[in-house]
Amino acid sequence: MKTLDTFKHDFRERAEHLGLRCQVLMDGDINAEIAIVGEGPGQDEVNGEKPFIGTSGKLLWNSLRPQGVLRTDCYVTNVCKRQISIQKNTKHPVEPSEWFKWREMLTWELSQLPNLKFIFCLGNAGTTALLGFDGITKYRGSTYPWNGKQAVIAFNPAYVIREPNWEIVFLQDCRRFSNVVNGDFIPYEITKHINPSFDDAVDWIRLMKASTAPVAYDIETPAGFTGCFGLANSGHEAMCINLRTKYENRFGLEKEAILWREMQELMDEQEVIILFDQKKQVTHATC
Repeated sequence: MKTLDTFKHDFRERAEHLGLRCQVLMDGDINAEIAIVGEGPGQDEVNGEKPFIGTSGKLLWNSLRPQGVLRTDCYVTNVCKRQISIQKNTKHPVEPSEWFKWREMLTWELSQLPNLKFIFCLGNAGTTALLGFDGITKYRGSTYPWNGKQAVIAFNPAYVIREPNWEIVFLQDCRRFSNVVNGDFIPYEITKHINPSFDDAVDWIRLMKASTAPVAYDIETPAGFTGCFGLANSGHEAMCINLRTKYENRFGLEKEAILWREMQELMDEQEVIILFDQKKQVTHATC
């Protein structure tokens, strides 16, 4: 296997061939099972020519150390190897064509690590580059497969420094990453029933009526019509009963009337948690 210095040399040659400018290359153990992937270096990193050695790096390592993950255990890198600003009209902009090249380079880079098993993906840009997801608040804390490895998503520590209210969440994600590394993470299993038949929909509503647990109910009304409604009595299994496709009703008038009568009985007999998406609030009600 190559040394880190040799790997840096090879990476720089490939990057420069693509017209990319490298200010801060990778660091750490290229034989490590763990890779830390950030977005781009800050000024401290540019000055020191190493990733995650500034204020955000201090937060990262201080948060991972109590979980048993040390910098010496990790391969450390960024998607972009130069100082960047993802937002528009900022000091260090990144054009889409350049961003695409950095993404391709990251894929190649990680594929060269012989023992890689776990990736801690920090920030929205890193998550998009690695997994194609956009929306860090939605995906942080989640674990996803990537080319046979396990990737855990978390906030960029630089963002946590700017928004300290998120620090407790970042610490939780560091613990999640440690659990994944140590084999203690159990995936949260969810069974989704979508496009059920009429009989399956009736059976599910009756199952909810017989439930000893509260039932969660959500309804979608595109263009003022009931398009579908969802029912669940646990966090692991739910059904979406869709009444319409884009062009037609799925069940017809008689069967849909039966479904609504079953739903009325459910509301009369059960404790139902009604979800209001518009104001993002939850109301508990016995209907």
